[in-house]
Amino acid sequence: MEGAKFQSIGTAKVVFAALASPVVAAARHLTGFDRAVASADALEIIPVSNPLALRTGDVLTVEIRHRGRPLQSQPISIVRRIEGAPSAQTLTTDDRGQVKIVAGPADYYLTRVSLEERTGAAEGQVDRRVFEATLCVRGPPSVGCPALSPSSSRRRDRPPRTPSSRRRFPPTAARYERHRAR
Repeated sequence: MEGAKFQSIGTAKVVFAALASPVVAAARHLTGFDRAVASADALEIIPVSNPLALRTGDVLTVEIRHRGRPLQSQPISIVRRIEGAPSAQTLTTDDRGQVKIVAGPADYYLTRVSLEERTGAAEGQVDRRVFEATLCVRGPPSVGCPALSPSSSRRRDRPPRTPSSRRRFPPTAARYERHRAR
């Protein structure tokens, strides 16, 4: 095949935890979020500080690595889900490949970094690689409030569901199809 070719390599990470007590204090002692999980050839965003223990005003430090090495002077973008584009900001990594992000209001934060690399390959070979990495973190709960728990997130204008009010489906696909055919 004639012409230039490119290869796109992407990684995506979401940091979350299921806690018996969904409050920031319970998340402070969690570990493992700072491990590299992408392949050796990928671009990756790695939280250095615990993203689950943030409060408004706290600092989340993330490190950008490409091929296992920190990337210096690399621009990254951060956007909050609720406010969207108006909340977007661009930060640049320091000499250790790290960026410090100040936690704002409770929201989901999407951090994205992209890197393009020319390979210098012959005609018809992959001559350009585009690396992209994303990290999605649920931002801090409001100051003084625990993270949403099932009891605090339930709509107040309707009564709780009882076992008889839940819609039930048989457990297997064949039984489900028979149930739908009725």
